[in-house]
Amino acid sequence: MSDNTKAYLHIYCAKNIIVDEQKFSELEHIKGDDLEDVIKVSTDKHIVTANYDLPSNSVFNSRIKAKDISISCPLLEAGKHYVISIYEVTPEVAATEESTFMDYVHAEEIEKGYSICLYRKK
Repeated sequence: MSDNTKAYLHIYCAKNIIVDEQKFSELEHIKGDDLEDVIKVSTDKHIVTANYDLPSNSVFNSRIKAKDISISCPLLEAGKHYVISIYEVTPEVAATEESTFMDYVHAEEIEKGYSICLYRKK
């Protein structure tokens, strides 16, 4: 699946993935080393929507709730790998965190203290 003219989205812990209104099954994809879904996409802007299980912060309800969540991806770089996942962080904090493995690209808050984040692997 190696193609230096395309970008790769590594999507963690998600179900029912849709990229630009195209179903996951219709996209070129594989399972990654960490069992994430890896999708080959163009370097254009994309909207990625998926169903994520989010932790419930209620003392009375410890069940996991599922929710469809979207993130708008900016222009992507050819040959680069990107990670999309839910993190317990605000977009402002995500933008300032440093990692030896990934560079911050974009984040959108989905619930208080939780964001869907897009990082580029180093």
